[in-house]
Amino acid sequence: MSAAQAQGGEASGLPLVTEQKEGGRRPPLHTPADPARSWDYIVAGSGINGLVAAAMLGKKGRKVLVLERNGRIGGCIRSDELTAPGFAHDTLATTFVLFLLGPAYAALGKDLETC
Repeated sequence: MSAAQAQGGEASGLPLVTEQKEGGRRPPLHTPADPARSWDYIVAGSGINGLVAAAMLGKKGRKVLVLERNGRIGGCIRSDELTAPGFAHDTLATTFVLFLLGPAYAALGKDLETC
């Protein structure tokens, strides 16, 4: 499973909900008339823990929807232009190192490398 499949989005066929829809309402979590729009698990937040949970469930064949309230996914594992345009900083980079050394990366690493 690729990272895109784990978090939803075009590659997985599952939506990645990052903002509220028109009228302030999110799409329904389960639509009985459309089985393709139902999930086994719904993960709130697309930080490292949410993405790992979704990926592990997805590897077991579960249908997972990841919901994110921010405009982009990743939580604190991301790069930002903090000091000058074009100069990227790895925001909270120690979190990334801990992920690489932990059991989640050991379980998912090969899948992540194919993304």
